[in-house]
Amino acid sequence: MAIFFVLAMAAVCFDASETGIKIRAVGEDETLSASLGLDAWGLRATAFVLGSVGAGIAGGLLASYNGIVAPNDFGAALMFKIVASCIVGGTRRAWGPLLGLIFLTVIEEAFRAVPVYVP
Repeated sequence: MAIFFVLAMAAVCFDASETGIKIRAVGEDETLSASLGLDAWGLRATAFVLGSVGAGIAGGLLASYNGIVAPNDFGAALMFKIVASCIVGGTRRAWGPLLGLIFLTVIEEAFRAVPVYVP
């Protein structure tokens, strides 16, 4: 949990920084941002790298928790849940997918007695 809170605070601080604002501007309108002199490719690459760092840390924590990394850990159900959490919670802010994931997990737990309806 401590690592999660550190990463969450870093994401919030980065989102409020000048580079975070530029990345959001490129996400809103890449052509306009490029015409204002922003390096759209570089900013998209920065966002990709920072997202990959978070995913890498999460993967390392999962591997240390499970003791092994297997292809079965990352099936279609997990990928669907990740995409669905982004759709439900939104991607405008860093906490949107987290709220979507919490909502979907609550629904999944509510239907635990009827596993046919979980997917």
